[in-house]
Amino acid sequence: MALRGTSSLAAVTLLLTTAFAGCIATDDIPGPQQVSATNTTPKNTTFVNPTGTVSAAENETNRTVVGKGGIEHLHDYWEGQTEKVIVDQDIYLTDSVFCDNKDTSKYGCYILRLPVTDPATLVFEGTGKVEITASAFQPWVQGLEMRYKNGANPDWGELLTLEQDKPVVLELSAIETDMPHATTSQWAWKFIGNKAIGPSSGAAAVLQIPGDGRLSEVPDFHLQIKVIKSGKVVNWPGHPDFYADKPHRVVLDRAAKTSTVGITDSGLYGDEANIVRPELLISSGTGNLTVYVNITGVTSAGGVVKPNRYILEYTNATGRWFRTWGETLEPEKSYKIPIPVHYTGWDSPYAPTSAWQFRVIALYLTQEGLPGPVTGIGLCPGCFPYEVEYQMTVIAFPDPQYLGTDALEK
Repeated sequence: MALRGTSSLAAVTLLLTTAFAGCIATDDIPGPQQVSATNTTPKNTTFVNPTGTVSAAENETNRTVVGKGGIEHLHDYWEGQTEKVIVDQDIYLTDSVFCDNKDTSKYGCYILRLPVTDPATLVFEGTGKVEITASAFQPWVQGLEMRYKNGANPDWGELLTLEQDKPVVLELSAIETDMPHATTSQWAWKFIGNKAIGPSSGAAAVLQIPGDGRLSEVPDFHLQIKVIKSGKVVNWPGHPDFYADKPHRVVLDRAAKTSTVGITDSGLYGDEANIVRPELLISSGTGNLTVYVNITGVTSAGGVVKPNRYILEYTNATGRWFRTWGETLEPEKSYKIPIPVHYTGWDSPYAPTSAWQFRVIALYLTQEGLPGPVTGIGLCPGCFPYEVEYQMTVIAFPDPQYLGTDALEK
C-alpha cells in the first residue's frame, strides 16, 4: 500500500502505529517508542569467532540462547572424512560475449553457486584446500579461465587458468571457510570460456558445431570441486539470542540508489550491481521482515523511455533473487512491504556481515498505470538507462515458535 509524504525512519515510527489494509495488522506492530535505528547493547567479547572474525551479533547483544547451543561447542561437519566432493556436474557455458569485466574477446560463461540443500553444502570449517578439476572439454572450448569469491572476499578474484584434467588447488585460510550454521555457502565460481564462434558476425555468430552445442544440450566441460580437510575444527561461542532483549530489530536504514546504463550492465555485472546490504544479521529466530521504501528521485538518461513503475528485489542468504510483484512502486510515495523469512534463508549467527541484499529496480509496462506484458526489468537485457534514488528501512521480527528456544536446534 502506498502512503504519500513520508520517508526514512521517522516515517517508520509513524507507520508502525497506522493501520494498513491488506498488510500486517496493527496488533502485530509494537509502538513507536520501541523502534531504534541501532538496536545495540554494550559491546562484549562473547561473539568473537575463532577464525579471527567478529560476528555482527557482537554489536547487538551479549545474550546467548537457552540450552546446550548457548555454550561453546564444536561444529564438525566432516563425519570422520578428510575430503568431500561438493560439486560433480556438467557445465554449459552461456552463449554470450558479455562475460567478464568488459572483455568481449571471450565467449561463454557460467556462474556456479553451491546448491541449497539440507544439510547445507558448504566449504566446511577445517577446509585447508579447495581442488577444482575441469575435464571432458568439447573441441569448441579453446580455453577456460576462472574467478572465485567467498564470504571473506566478496569481490571476484584474479583470473586463474584451468587446463583440462589438471586440478587447480586453492590454499585457504580459516576465515575463507563458510560459517557454522550457514544455510548456504558464500562461495561462488565464475567460469569464462573461449568458445569458437563463427567468423562473420561476431557476438551474434553461431558456434562451429552441428546444431550448436548449447542448443543440442551438449555440455561444454565437466567440473568437480573437492574440499580437503587440513585445518582445525574448534569450539565456537554459544548461539546469540537476537530477540532476547527486543521485540524487533532495525537491520537496515539508509538512502540508496540504483543506476544502470541498460543492457551492457546486465551482461557485465549481472545481479550484483546496486545492491544494499543490511547492517545487522537476518539470522536465527527471524520469522518475517517489514520493508519500508520511499522513492525520492528518478532520472531517465538520454531522453529514452522512462520506467512506469518500480519493484523491490531482494535475496536471502541463499543468494536467490525474489521480486515483490504484488506491490509496484511509484515516486514520492512510501510503501510497506511484508516479507516472510524461512530458516533456510537465515544468515549464519556467526557471520560478520549479512548475505541478504535489497534493491529497487525499474519496471516497464506497455501502458502507463495499467498491468501489461513486461518489456524490461531492471538490470536485464532490454532495459533502458535510468537512475532511481530511494530511502529504505528494514525491520526484522521474530518467529513466535522460536521465542525462548534455540532456533538452530531443529
